[in-house]
Amino acid sequence: MEVGWNKNPCYLKWAPQRLEVIYLEGLGNQQKLWDDELPIDSFCSLKSLTIMDCKNLPAIFQSNVIGSFLNLEKLKVEDCDSLEEIFQLQGEDSAAISVPLRELEMVGLPRMKRVCNRDHQGSLTFAKLERVVAERCGKLEYLFPSSVARGLLQLQEIDIRNCAVLEELIASGEVLEEDETTPPEDQLLFPRLISLKFRILPNLKRLFPVGYRMEWSLLKNLYAYECGKLKTFASELRPRSEGDDTDSQQALISIERVLSAHLRILIFNLYEGISSQPVIPNLESLGLGSEDVLTIQDSDFPDDIFRNLKTLCLASIREGSAGFPSRFLLDRFPDLEIELLVLFNYSFEEIFPDEELGPRGTIISYKDGYSNGGKYSKALGKLRGLSLIELSNLRYVWKEGSLATEILKRINSLYIRRCHCLKSLLPAPSASFQNMTELYINKCDGLMYLMTPSAARALPKLASMTIRDCEVFRQVIVANDSEASVEISFPQLGFLALDKLPSLTCFSSASCSITFPSLEDTIVQECPNMKFFSSGAVSTPKLYQIKSSYFSVWLNDLNTTIQKLYSDSGSES
Repeated sequence: MEVGWNKNPCYLKWAPQRLEVIYLEGLGNQQKLWDDELPIDSFCSLKSLTIMDCKNLPAIFQSNVIGSFLNLEKLKVEDCDSLEEIFQLQGEDSAAISVPLRELEMVGLPRMKRVCNRDHQGSLTFAKLERVVAERCGKLEYLFPSSVARGLLQLQEIDIRNCAVLEELIASGEVLEEDETTPPEDQLLFPRLISLKFRILPNLKRLFPVGYRMEWSLLKNLYAYECGKLKTFASELRPRSEGDDTDSQQALISIERVLSAHLRILIFNLYEGISSQPVIPNLESLGLGSEDVLTIQDSDFPDDIFRNLKTLCLASIREGSAGFPSRFLLDRFPDLEIELLVLFNYSFEEIFPDEELGPRGTIISYKDGYSNGGKYSKALGKLRGLSLIELSNLRYVWKEGSLATEILKRINSLYIRRCHCLKSLLPAPSASFQNMTELYINKCDGLMYLMTPSAARALPKLASMTIRDCEVFRQVIVANDSEASVEISFPQLGFLALDKLPSLTCFSSASCSITFPSLEDTIVQECPNMKFFSSGAVSTPKLYQIKSSYFSVWLNDLNTTIQKLYSDSGSES
């Protein structure tokens, strides 16, 4: 059972016993959510709580009500302008309070300084917490105090980004002493951590204080870029013990040694002395900034340092990083075996250009080196997914006869988001996407159409297509007089979503017939100018409904259903 409020509900005192989900949005003047005297079993079944756009709310929980949420597993707080902390401890009671959360997500909280307003020793415990996300929390100083961090034994994911003030993930606070009375394992943080992402944190200086260490052997995902002040993993020199050499006496593990400025996957454990073995043996996903990419490709790192990676994210945050990273992907590490490549915020106009200017003014021809068993012929041989995100100047994904057409033949999944200069995806016939099974396009405000009729015929394996929130998008298949008699089939397409497309007039303006032998799940919503589905005949033998915003509808065939859905002047709300 779930319930949502989008009006002022006063103070919540009680909920139905089987209520598991609450969604609260737009509680304009509400400054407190819960009654001061909540019965202990008031929300005993509640598992998920989402709070959005509550502008005057200073905190979510006071200490006297936390005990009423015995089974709360997921908390998401977003766009609450006045929120300063999640947990507001009151009075002088320092008794431990157990918080049952497994997931904590904090997004768009410009005044939030900390998760809890006080750091009493053991005041709060999060023994079950597995995932924490903080994004756009403008005044967040640190994520957790060290007293809380030590108890996060189940934590698996940390994702922090765009927090301008944040200086450290774990506050310095009290420090554990390394002596005979303190077992070494007490200083271990996050023993189950598998994903660590810290991005665009301009004031981040350290991850945790001296006297603590992290377990890297389980880590699979590591994203670290645009953290310009991050120099150390610990805050200061470790007290020197007798017999220590210059390296082993360092309590600080510098990024140059831990990540080698985010470059080396071979992490050296300086507490045990320098080791030649990787401390992150299971790393599968890595995020690098554009400055790191340039440093790597011009340095003498081993050719196989990325040998275990499956996902690589390359991000350019600062201006001036215009070029596509061809040298890194094709030339410097031609044996990369990644399966997913994510490109974020670059300013190049096309992906995988045929050639570029190399060192000393030479021209590097990647296309020639890729063809006919050349130098780059095996590059990206296992690539199956490509994500293009916020590429402000991207104009082409496909171009006739280009290197990109050869590499894209391997792609199964293509995700494109906020690429506003992109006008179309497949403007001409091509076999480039012959293996693509999933296509997702979101918020590309310059995109007008996807493909021509003959290009549509070159997608035999496409199983899922989603187009969402594109301002000027008019049609998926654009009419072409020379292809009026072409028959189009999407033999594997089972899912189609057209959502929030204010300029969409139809799926296809071409008069050719289209068959969807596998289509069973179709969503069409918030497309107020859609007049019909296709100018030609449409066959959908397995489709029996179209899902819209709040209902499903079906009237004999796809064209009739779309016409009826948007025939009224009010269309759908």
